[in-house]
Amino acid sequence: MQRRPLYCRIALPSRGSNSAPGTHRPQAVRTREGVYCNSCLHLITSLEFKAVINGQHQHTMFNPAGLLFELCCFWQAPGMVNSGKPSTDFSWFSGYGWQASLCGNCRRHLGWRFSGPQPTFFALITNRLLFGTAP
Repeated sequence: MQRRPLYCRIALPSRGSNSAPGTHRPQAVRTREGVYCNSCLHLITSLEFKAVINGQHQHTMFNPAGLLFELCCFWQAPGMVNSGKPSTDFSWFSGYGWQASLCGNCRRHLGWRFSGPQPTFFALITNRLLFGTAP
């Protein structure tokens, strides 16, 4: 089964709108390609930061408890906050320490930050993200 990315377009009123409460004026919507938290729609990273790790952008991994994670990797994820100290226990990527990474807005667990001998990267849980455009 091949997974297809989920694309969305969200139109929200702009800040500082001159519309009176209860009225609506059509507005031009500026959009940007990105990766968003699917819980709160916070911008996590940009598609321009896609990373290829061990020859792949997407990975399927099991944790020690047997839980399956489908991941996609990014060099940067400025919309995330990291939790705890890096650990090398059960690391999916040899030589790298990991720490949990959370949405910078709602604090939902969205993946892990991996740091090690090569550049740091993020492995994000695909089904907890929205891919596409938003204002």
